[in-house]
Amino acid sequence: SRVLMFRFTRARLSLAAIAAFTVCVTTLGPNTTQAAGTIFTVNSSGDVSVDGCENSIDCTLREAIMAANANDGIDTINFLGLITEVALMSELTYADASDGLTIDGGDGVTIHEFGSTNILFGLVFVTPIGTTAQNITVRNVSVTGFDYDGFQVCGGNDTINHTCIGDINNATVEGGTFSDNTHDGVRFYGDNISNVTLTGVSASGNDEDGIEFLGEATLASIEVIGGSSTNSALAGYRFDGDGVNGLLVDGAQASGNGEDGLSVHAEGDASTLTFLNYDGSQNGSGIVGSGLRVSANDTVSGVSLQDSTLDSNHFSGLHLFGDQVRDVFALRNRANDNSHRGFSVTSPVGIQTGMQFLTNEATGNDSEGIDVSGNGISGAIFSGNTLSGNEFHGISLLYEAMTGTTVHGNMATENGIDGIYLRGVVPGGGETNRVVGNTISGNGRVGVNIPFGGPHTLSRNRISGNAALGIDLQSDAGLGVTLNDPGDGDTGANGLLNFPEWLILVGYNEAEGTACAGCLVEVFYSDNDPSAFGEGANFLLERTADANGDFSIDLCGLDLPTGTLLTATATDEAGNTSEFSENYLVLEVTDCPTPSPTPTNTATPTPSSTTAPSRIQGDIDCDGEVTAYDSLLVFLDAAGLPLLPRETGCPG
Repeated sequence: SRVLMFRFTRARLSLAAIAAFTVCVTTLGPNTTQAAGTIFTVNSSGDVSVDGCENSIDCTLREAIMAANANDGIDTINFLGLITEVALMSELTYADASDGLTIDGGDGVTIHEFGSTNILFGLVFVTPIGTTAQNITVRNVSVTGFDYDGFQVCGGNDTINHTCIGDINNATVEGGTFSDNTHDGVRFYGDNISNVTLTGVSASGNDEDGIEFLGEATLASIEVIGGSSTNSALAGYRFDGDGVNGLLVDGAQASGNGEDGLSVHAEGDASTLTFLNYDGSQNGSGIVGSGLRVSANDTVSGVSLQDSTLDSNHFSGLHLFGDQVRDVFALRNRANDNSHRGFSVTSPVGIQTGMQFLTNEATGNDSEGIDVSGNGISGAIFSGNTLSGNEFHGISLLYEAMTGTTVHGNMATENGIDGIYLRGVVPGGGETNRVVGNTISGNGRVGVNIPFGGPHTLSRNRISGNAALGIDLQSDAGLGVTLNDPGDGDTGANGLLNFPEWLILVGYNEAEGTACAGCLVEVFYSDNDPSAFGEGANFLLERTADANGDFSIDLCGLDLPTGTLLTATATDEAGNTSEFSENYLVLEVTDCPTPSPTPTNTATPTPSSTTAPSRIQGDIDCDGEVTAYDSLLVFLDAAGLPLLPRETGCPG
C-alpha cells in the first residue's frame, strides 16, 4: 500500500486553507486486479475509528471506508436498518475508487457535520494519478451542510496542481439529496468522464452549482433521469468539458437557481444532447440565467428538446450558441414569460442545417418568441408554433444567406413589433424560402416584415389587424407601402416586386387586373387596412397572369356580399412575393348567366391516347422539382399535422 495525498482547490480557496485539510488515506496501488468484493455493514452513527470493522459490534462509516480501501475488489458498504444519519467530527476518509465501491444507504442515510465543525467535504471518491475512478455506486445517501462539496468524485488527483486529471468511468448515483453546501452539491471532476447516471438525485441551496460535471477532456454518455436541482447560487446543472458528446436529461427539474437552470459548455464541440420532459423555469437574476443554455466554441449539433417547460427565466428559455449550429429539433416545448427570448439560436460562422421547431409555444417574452440568427441557414422548418404577446417579433429569422427555409402554420399574434421578421438572401442555386399558411394578426407593427433579401414566397397566410402593413417589403424609404414603378426595375427585398393592379377599384361581375407576366396572383378577403392596401385576412382563390400580365376573376358564383373588399399578391417565377395590392370593392353581383342544366345519359368518352406527364418521384407540390418543401409535406402528413393545399391538376 502507499499513501495518497488528496488536495483540491479552486481559486477562491487559499493553499493554506486546503493544506490544513490534507488527508492521508491508505490505498491500493494502481492496476489492482479486481476481485469479488466484501460487504461491510455500518451499525454505528458515530464517527470513531478504534478497531475498524473487524469488531462487528461497532462499525462506523469511516471505518467501513478504510476497510474497503484496504480490500481488493468492488466492495459494498451498507447500513444497519436503524442507521439513518452519520454525524462527522472531522473530514471523512476519502473512498478509493480505483477498483470500485458501492455505498448503499438502504431506505436513506444522511451525512452531515456534528455541530459546526467546518468540514470541507462530505463524501469523496478519489484515485491517484494514472488510475481511473470506476464502478462507483451511491444509493439513497444524502449529504448536507459542508464547507465545500457535499459529494465529489475526483479521477486522478494531482496534489501539486490541485486538480483532477484522471478519468471517471461507470458511476451511478441513485436517490439522495445534496443540499446547503458551500460549493457544489454534487461534483464529478476529471479528464474524460463517461457512463455516469444520476437517477432521482436532488440538489438544493448550494452556494455554487447544484450538480456539476467538469471534464478537462470529454464528457460522454451522461444521463440525468428525474430528480431536481433548485435554489443554488449558480447553475442548477452544469456540464463543462473540452467536448461534450452524449447527454440525456429526462424528467429533471431546475428552478430558482442564480444562473442557468441547466448549462452545457464545450471548448470544442457539443453534440448529441437530448432533453425530454425537462422543466427549467424561474432561473437567473438580473439579466443572467436561461432555462437551458448550450454553448460551444466550435459546433453545437444534435440537440433534441421535447415536451419541456422553460418559463419565467431572467434571460431566455432556450439559448443555443456556437460558431456553427446544426441539427436542432424542438417539439412541443413551452418558453413563456422570459425576460429576453423564448427560444434563441445564434451561430456567426457557417450554415445552420437540419433545424426544426415544431408545435412549440413562446408567449409573453420580453423580446422575440423565436429568434434564430447567424451567417446562413438552409432547409429549416418552423411549423405549428404559437408565438403571441412577445414584446418584439413573434419569430425573427436574421441571416446573410437563407435557403429552403419554411415558416408554416404558425400563430404569430399580438406581438409588440412584427409577427414575422424575415431577412436573408437566397444564394445562387439555392431554394426559395416559404412563408405559408400562417395566422398573423394584431401585431404592433407589420404582419410579415422583409427588410432585405429574397426570394421569399408568401402564400395563403391569414394576415389581419396589424398596426402597419400586412406585408412590408422595405425600400430605401423604409416602412410603408412601396408603390409600383413602371417596368418594375427597382431593387430591394423580394426585388420590390410590383403588387397586382386592378383595372378599376370597384366592380360587379368581373374583377380584372394586371401583374407580372406569368405571375401567380393570390386573392384574399381584405380586412380594410387604413392604408387601403390589404391586409389579406383569408385566402379566396388564385389565378395565373397571362403573357401580357392580365388576369381576371369571375365574381359570379363566389357568393360575395355587396361591399366585400378584396386584395391580392403576386408571386413571380423566382418565388418573390409582392406586398398586398390596393383594395378592390365588390358591388352587387347581378346578371350572372344561368348555369346550364347537367346533361343526362351522356356516353362515357373514349380516353385520349395522350397521357399526362408523370410526376417526378418525391415532387409532392408538383412544381417540377424535389425540394425541402416537399420533404416538409411528407413530414406533416406522417405526423398527422395539417397539410398545405397542393397544386391542382397534379398527375398521379
